[in-house]
Amino acid sequence: MTKAAFEGLEPYDGKLSCTVLKGERGRETPDLPGVDLNLNFPYIIDTNPNPPEKETDAIMNLCQQRHFVLSADFHAGAEFAIYPWGRIRDHIADESWYVLTCKQWADLAHENSPAGYFDDFGGYSNYNKTNGSITPPLGTFIDYVQYFQQCRDIKAEISSIKILSPAQLIPHWNYQKASFLAYL
Repeated sequence: MTKAAFEGLEPYDGKLSCTVLKGERGRETPDLPGVDLNLNFPYIIDTNPNPPEKETDAIMNLCQQRHFVLSADFHAGAEFAIYPWGRIRDHIADESWYVLTCKQWADLAHENSPAGYFDDFGGYSNYNKTNGSITPPLGTFIDYVQYFQQCRDIKAEISSIKILSPAQLIPHWNYQKASFLAYL
């Protein structure tokens, strides 16, 4: 990430963690101002009613300046690897690659973590295969980079705990490191 793009991100200092970006709403942070930055990207099939926040613009500008062909984004709130599409119900053209990649991600996470970790939906899925447990989201980064930037992307939900304690960061990195490096 360039320094200018990084400076476009503003930590929300009034909360438990400076890693929560200003404007992001989560189950444990319902009082944050603004819109959910995770859902602030252009929609594929209709118009996002929320104009892009400056943090979203910074990420979109970075993606437009560089031609990324592979990316991964990390989240918390569940434990599995997920791939597009979030908004439309069509199968993605590279679905066999995504299934193989997300399954490998989950298998490596299972090998490097305690029993029961990374088991939501068997450890991998797409939004369309989560049996309605996840509402198909609008304006996601994963759909944005796939559709508008032609970049393969998966989202790794690495913890069922939305905001990990600092003591849990190293163990979770160790659970996910082999998955991340194999993905690259």
